[in-house]
Amino acid sequence: MGFSEVLLEEQAPAKTVLVVGASDRKRATRGSDVGGGGALESRSGGRILLTWAIRADDASALVLSETSLGGGGGGGAPGSRGARSHCVRVVFPRTLLPMACIVDTPPSTATGPGYAAGEAVASVVVIDSAGTLYRLQMPHSAARAGVAGTSRSRGGSNESIFVGLSSSDVLAVGDSPALVPLEGPTSIAAVGARLVAVGGMSGRVAILDVETLTPVAELKPATLARLWNSIAGARGGQHAIRCLRPVPRGSAPGAPLLLAALRADCYLQVWDLTVAARPWSILGVTLPAAPQHEGAAE
Repeated sequence: MGFSEVLLEEQAPAKTVLVVGASDRKRATRGSDVGGGGALESRSGGRILLTWAIRADDASALVLSETSLGGGGGGGAPGSRGARSHCVRVVFPRTLLPMACIVDTPPSTATGPGYAAGEAVASVVVIDSAGTLYRLQMPHSAARAGVAGTSRSRGGSNESIFVGLSSSDVLAVGDSPALVPLEGPTSIAAVGARLVAVGGMSGRVAILDVETLTPVAELKPATLARLWNSIAGARGGQHAIRCLRPVPRGSAPGAPLLLAALRADCYLQVWDLTVAARPWSILGVTLPAAPQHEGAAE
């Protein structure tokens, strides 16, 4: 994926959406700014760059930005005068954990009220400091069925996926039983078009359905490893899931859906989630730790 430069004078002002129970007051934390994103394919065949950011000085807000990457029938080339960047600030009742993921659902599987049949959907999942899961869902174009006030640019080519976005597009799930065994979320990742993986301090990973945020499966270390850990005693945080990444799939029909989980102690495990309700581990290996430089702190 390339990069798109958008001139500052072309940036549209950010609109603010307040989730139920939220206020526009900024809340700061001592953490760092975090962000991420990815390229999505719009219904017109073009591509858009959807990015997210959670800033330490406004930690209860998720800032989403959308930039046209050109292609298809809409928008201009990246960085051209025809390409605009749209932005929205979604504010939650409590501060957010410094993590989020974007789930890109293809048109053939997208469903839900308020969306045109066959419309591709992008979902963004976040978790707040109280452990409440949130999912924002939006179409890849502004052509939403039944949404009043939907607007398009001239010729319909520069639609924003944020048009019509409101608090009703946010699903909140508090006290999720899937998060309890994690002992605190540490990482999150999208897995395919339907699943979200959340890793935790305990070394376990919760697999959730993105449409409902309900638990589908739980990934946990092998039985012998859990037994040894309980006998030997684990140092604090060494089993925490530090990184979750989907393994790129081949284009061949029937390619497996794989997820890689890396723990703080450099143990890497790869799971096959092709049948999400029956996951199985296909690889477990301890990677070499980073070399200790002379004079480095213990």
